[in-house]
Amino acid sequence: MAKHLTIEKYSVLPGQEPLRLASIDGHVIIIGETARLIPKQFENEAKGKGAVTEAQLQALADRLGTPVQVPSPDPTVIVPASPSPSDQPDLTGTFTPSGPPDPKRAEQIRLAVIDMLNAANPSDIDGRNGKPKIDILRNRLGFEITVEERDAAFEAAKG
Repeated sequence: MAKHLTIEKYSVLPGQEPLRLASIDGHVIIIGETARLIPKQFENEAKGKGAVTEAQLQALADRLGTPVQVPSPDPTVIVPASPSPSDQPDLTGTFTPSGPPDPKRAEQIRLAVIDMLNAANPSDIDGRNGKPKIDILRNRLGFEITVEERDAAFEAAKG
């Protein structure tokens, strides 16, 4: 396990809105219902905004006497283990979302694109088209997206 990640996985409570966490250096992550390891730099903010560990979620379920269903990660989605883009393969085009488009998802992607463009870090932007690099954008979001979703968010951010 990477030293920069938390020991416990964090998520929001079932039905709770995803949490968007941002660092002062421009990194953004989203914590949703699927439990995941997060960079240690976001741990205090995550706790402060209501993220819970898997153990806390299970303790709540035990206290209520109700099973809490936590979504398990989709085994067909490749989620990079390290936020360092140099350690990851290019995953462009390997993920296809299922179901209707989620407006909240599109908004999360758009906000992350805006953050990347405002950060003005040349290594995060594709020099050929001026768009955020897909692998870096995926790391910031904490979930997989398609090139088409990135492109739509880029166009929405420009307009």
